[in-house]
Amino acid sequence: MRIKYHVHTHEFFLSILDHGIFLMFFTTACINYLLGFLSCKIGKKNKSLILIISGKHLKIDTYSTFGIIIGLFLLKRTKFTWIDLIISIIFSLIILYTGLKLLRNATAGIMDESDKKLLNKLFHYFNKKRDIHWIDIHHLKAIKYGKDLHVDWHLTVPWFFNVKKS
Repeated sequence: MRIKYHVHTHEFFLSILDHGIFLMFFTTACINYLLGFLSCKIGKKNKSLILIISGKHLKIDTYSTFGIIIGLFLLKRTKFTWIDLIISIIFSLIILYTGLKLLRNATAGIMDESDKKLLNKLFHYFNKKRDIHWIDIHHLKAIKYGKDLHVDWHLTVPWFFNVKKS
């Protein structure tokens, strides 16, 4: 008797699965993805690492929810309950990978890891503005504070230059 109840309950949940799929799709497509997109856009404009990471987090939630919707759709059509397990494992690995990547980027931003693109831009800028009297540039540091950039460097000039000429 208990087995019949379990089977009946299982069939009931499979029969109302369409409503859950629609609700997940609507909330994911219209709300989560839009908020993630806007957060990334505003974060990039203002060079805010926390907004960019939050936006990427919302977007990966959206992708994983789409995967779950696909899994639920396949479960509804095929009645193979093991599909849910496989989809869950796949998307947990995707979430884990993305989370580690976001953690890596956040750590790099906090620990002032060198930004090779920024250093290349500075290198080309200094080469364009280079004066014939510049002997050496060293101890170059560029630190980002949100959207502000602080550049500190030492410039070696000829020994016979006075402070004003330097």
